[in-house]
Amino acid sequence: MGTDQARVYIVGLGHHYPPYINGLEDIEEYLAKFCDTKTPAVKKLLQVNQNTGIKGRPNIISRDDPLFNRSEPPTISELDNVFRTRAVDLAARACKKAIAEWKGKVSQITHTVAATGTNAGSPGYDLLVNERLGIRPEAQRMLLSGIGCAGGLATIRTAATIANDATLRGRPACVLGFTCDVTSTNIRCDLKMISENPEETRASMALFSDASAAFVICNSLGLKDNKNAVYTVLDWENSVMPGTQSDENCLLDPLDLDEAEMVSATLEGESFSTVDLSPMSEEMKSVSQSIEAEMEMSDGLRYVGNWMESRVEPFDSTSATQLALNEDENVFPSV
Repeated sequence: MGTDQARVYIVGLGHHYPPYINGLEDIEEYLAKFCDTKTPAVKKLLQVNQNTGIKGRPNIISRDDPLFNRSEPPTISELDNVFRTRAVDLAARACKKAIAEWKGKVSQITHTVAATGTNAGSPGYDLLVNERLGIRPEAQRMLLSGIGCAGGLATIRTAATIANDATLRGRPACVLGFTCDVTSTNIRCDLKMISENPEETRASMALFSDASAAFVICNSLGLKDNKNAVYTVLDWENSVMPGTQSDENCLLDPLDLDEAEMVSATLEGESFSTVDLSPMSEEMKSVSQSIEAEMEMSDGLRYVGNWMESRVEPFDSTSATQLALNEDENVFPSV
């Protein structure tokens, strides 16, 4: 099998943001409505909100939505219903953009791979997205779970593996991958926890937002030619740092010095081949530095960032990720 035959290609990319934007003042007003703004936790949250450099966050819900403005937070069933309607629509729109760039047909999709860290309902939301798009029922589907922020890269890695395996079996593969994370629906629950635990800091609402991204990966047998290829996926791998299993949960304190030292020690002991990463835009750097200062990041965490920066080789900064992050000048969407 020739080298070209064994390759897999990203042939379409898409992303979509929800219609509502929450600015700095919106978050402050929402906090004042449900919390005592004089507690340490809320003071820290307000401080982070004002100093990250993030001017607005795309949200799937409006700030005056009745479901999120009543005295009690939404139930799990209500949150699941929101995700299975609004988030599914968000993901479907991102997928349609990726398929349009690919210039292929929905009927050609052989597999789908999806991920989310903000919904655990059954059946998975990927089934609903597939139905919305009209994907054939016999298309193979996979929903990745328990991977949090790594979902985007994990879907690419899984889709590439599927496409590569299909090549070895002499079959065409056109894999639609998508992720959708909706953090805004959890804000009301976070505020209740803050009001009940004044010393507990929860800064997620000042950092994250809602968005969906999608791609189409094909093997050589799934393409008539490679002229539509946006990128060639050269290789992929994954590893887990030993001793971190108990720390992989959503309530981990990211500013814990022990975590930073563990990551630093692990990275320092590894030997990596050249890694191509798109350099952070000036806006992203500004946000990162502001968060570092406001949250009083430890030397260990700063070391990790410096270590990574010194060991990556930048390439064309107009990557799909950069375009997605910078398309809206005053918005820093979820990553």
